[in-house]
Amino acid sequence: MTRVSDAGSIGAALVIFAFTVYKCGVLRRVPPNRKPAIRSICAAGLFGGIAFLFSSPLAAVTFDRLVGVPNLSIMLRNIAGTAGQCALYVMILYWRYPRDRAWRGVRRAMVGYGLVVATLILLAALSPKVAERSVTEFPTAFARMPFLREFVVLYFLVWAFTAFVVVILCVRFAVENPGGQRWMRTGFCLLAVGFSLIMTCHVIVLMAVVAQWYGVDLVYWSVTVAPVFLNAGGVIGAGGVILVPAGPRLEAAKEWSVRYRASLRDYRTLRPLWLALRTVDPAMVHAPAFPWEWFNCESRLFWRVIEINDWLHQMGAYHDIAVADSAIARSLDSGVGGANPTAVAEAVRIRMALLKRGRGDVATQALENAQLRDGPSEHAKVFIDECAQLVAIARVFTSPRVDKIVREASTVVLRS
Repeated sequence: MTRVSDAGSIGAALVIFAFTVYKCGVLRRVPPNRKPAIRSICAAGLFGGIAFLFSSPLAAVTFDRLVGVPNLSIMLRNIAGTAGQCALYVMILYWRYPRDRAWRGVRRAMVGYGLVVATLILLAALSPKVAERSVTEFPTAFARMPFLREFVVLYFLVWAFTAFVVVILCVRFAVENPGGQRWMRTGFCLLAVGFSLIMTCHVIVLMAVVAQWYGVDLVYWSVTVAPVFLNAGGVIGAGGVILVPAGPRLEAAKEWSVRYRASLRDYRTLRPLWLALRTVDPAMVHAPAFPWEWFNCESRLFWRVIEINDWLHQMGAYHDIAVADSAIARSLDSGVGGANPTAVAEAVRIRMALLKRGRGDVATQALENAQLRDGPSEHAKVFIDECAQLVAIARVFTSPRVDKIVREASTVVLRS
């Protein structure tokens, strides 16, 4: 169990330190009105990381041997943990309330926790020198020692009380939080769960200490069971702290993923139409100026739509209104197998124009109306989006139905 406790405590400390370093970088870029909240997060991360690091028996004993002062790591852990409580409480106040309103509660918290930290330092200085103990054994081992007894009880009482207050605040804020800020609500819920586990840990240790006064042995619960709750609560609480600012970014990443897949799908769907029209003017094909454009589907889709529209504009002289109207009538009469009849008619019109261009023919009627017919026809105005129009046309551009109508229309043109 000692190895498990070491791994859990050190792992939680590393996660908290990494997040603190990230937030310190963010602190330099945020506007002034957000700096107090970020500062409290950085302070909570610093003190919390120290507390979790020295919660590891291996790290605590190693530090004490390096500095030559027995149990110094435990004193620092408890003092840092108390300062971290204050920073966490301040952080939650700044999250929930406007800056001016939060400052009133921040001042009271700083005064109260400052007195507690000063008292802990005084008790640690007055305590007698004792044999070195691990961080998990310390509370029960010196439960009857003058000054150390008061030191342990004060620390765990303050921690349990703070965790209880934070749980109440987080639950209330999660219930009151508007539905549009679901990431903040989820973060408060995770903080409530995390601090509930931390509170359970400190209540167990406090009960073990009091039990020592009456000769009842609850050392197993204090040494083995309580650290499990502490480590789990620390990780879950850290997840809540991270989720509140990172949640909107996750939502934005999800929306970007949806747009990316849609753009990629449309880009591939337009390929047959784009390949057929590319022969009109290959020099107009857009060459990406930067490497990132090759991986930007939205940019590549934009240029593909622009190229197709430009080629259709150049094909205006080859469009034949009579052929288009005939194709529309044929597609409506035949039902086009569930396809959009307007898209089928547009596909037929484009393919017939490509055939005319290949033969070098120019429709007289089309030349008179070229300015009106250089893009999708009047029937295509039922489409809401230009890209959606071209995608609908591209889906049926090489379909058997369009092939059949083009063959029949070509036969009629040749006979005439």
